[in-house]
Amino acid sequence: MILINEVYLSKKSAFSIKYPFYNLILFNTDTSTYEVRDIVTEMDFNKARDRHIPESDFLSGDLPRFTDFRDCLITSTFLPFENFDFLSEKLIDLADTIKIPGGRAKPLYLALDTNLIYLKFFSRFFPQIGKNKEKNISAINFRIALSDLVKEEIDANIKYKYRASNLKKMKKKFGYESIVDELFNCSARKSRIAKSAENEIKYMMSELEAERAESDDYKKDKEERDRLIAKSYSKFEKERNGEVLLLTADEDMTYHANNLGLLSEILLIPHDIVLEGNIEPCHLVNLIYDIALTFGVIQLSGTGVTVFGEWKGKGLDDYNKEHLRLWIEKDSRILRDFERDLRIAKGIDELS
Repeated sequence: MILINEVYLSKKSAFSIKYPFYNLILFNTDTSTYEVRDIVTEMDFNKARDRHIPESDFLSGDLPRFTDFRDCLITSTFLPFENFDFLSEKLIDLADTIKIPGGRAKPLYLALDTNLIYLKFFSRFFPQIGKNKEKNISAINFRIALSDLVKEEIDANIKYKYRASNLKKMKKKFGYESIVDELFNCSARKSRIAKSAENEIKYMMSELEAERAESDDYKKDKEERDRLIAKSYSKFEKERNGEVLLLTADEDMTYHANNLGLLSEILLIPHDIVLEGNIEPCHLVNLIYDIALTFGVIQLSGTGVTVFGEWKGKGLDDYNKEHLRLWIEKDSRILRDFERDLRIAKGIDELS
């Protein structure tokens, strides 16, 4: 947030978010109005990606796709689920029944499919429920269940890293040698996204006190895993003599859930990407963080700032606290004020 404030105070509040490896502007924003505009279209994104695919199966699979960018727009809550208002009303009604003694015959548990953990449903979207109608509810109002298999699906993706041979090919294709050097032995895209999802799991376990739903062994086949996830929640429901409402972004999962007698609701991924709109300051910070993490590195064009979501030496604490690394050019208009305000913020943090 300090970085955004410095851009605003520098008398040039507009800047662009650029992915340097594609030489592509993802969107423009203005901190004086907190407006996101000129969002890159899927067609233009894919054209830029196709021009920059290295001769490497690993790297071609690692390059960010438009769906990765779309997911960042979703996790920041700038781009809501298509039926989010409908689901919000349903959850508000359910929260009301929970408050009433005897309002439900059995205790209700909310459970998530893996895709909604990746999309940070509880930490990012739940605070938005009922916000426009002053009917805010908290996830803490609900009992939460979390399948072991959901955790295993995410953990299974934390295994991809950049090697020296990968970086050599990246330099040949993209240039930006000093930036590429920062990625040595670092987590690749799938691993970075999975580590971010681990944060959501930690939030569910510590803040929401999610209860464990035991599952059968991990299977390589995704459809088989989906059925096992639904089965684990069905088993949990019987063990607790409760009701489980399974939330998912996958229509097939709703069939698995319904076949087992589970309640389920699907959150619809938006197909049409809005090209502009207003965004709250904290959500802009989330958007920049999510893109930097997913893409590995981005630039704030016009400010002299490069933002790393991944870098040599990044540790568990950096992931847990959602740290970013900044390179600010010496002639940047914001460098001096940023360093001053960062020292002040660190001092306040140490006192608290």
